Amino acid sequence: METISEINSSAGDITSYGKMEFFPLNPEEVIFSASIKGMIEKGLEKNGLAVIYSYSNDENICPDNTMDIYKITGEILNNIVKYSGADFVKVFIKVKAKSVIIEVDDNGTGFDMKKTVQKNEGMGLERIIRRVELLNGSVTFFSNSDRTVVYVEIPLEVKNE
Repeated sequence: METISEINSSAGDITSYGKMEFFPLNPEEVIFSASIKGMIEKGLEKNGLAVIYSYSNDENICPDNTMDIYKITGEILNNIVKYSGADFVKVFIKVKAKSVIIEVDDNGTGFDMKKTVQKNEGMGLERIIRRVELLNGSVTFFSNSDRTVVYVEIPLEVKNE
């Protein structure tokens, strides 16, 4: 069984820090939400994709596994840029009392999950699935010829401030 650090080393380094546009009460949450925003700006908007981004935190808590959440989101966005042909993406991240939800929806060409994995072409998908499983979460892919939605739910480990 792979560890998070093994997946991290195989996944490539996706790091960028964005501008703070709002001020949640928790300083760690500021860094996390701004980093996600920066990744979207550098990875999607600079590649010509229109983006709707929403981050909400019902509990004003910052998950202990923010780096994993960041890397899962980054892998999803990287796959969109590389393979989807999309020009519009919606990214929603919601921190709830007991879980973190990541939902990414694009208007790209879609893919056949079974064929992609069978042909060993879905290394990014495999990394997403393995990382989510290591966090005891779930991931669902919905894809057809004009849309793909990735829905991730990860149980929350929190730093209570």
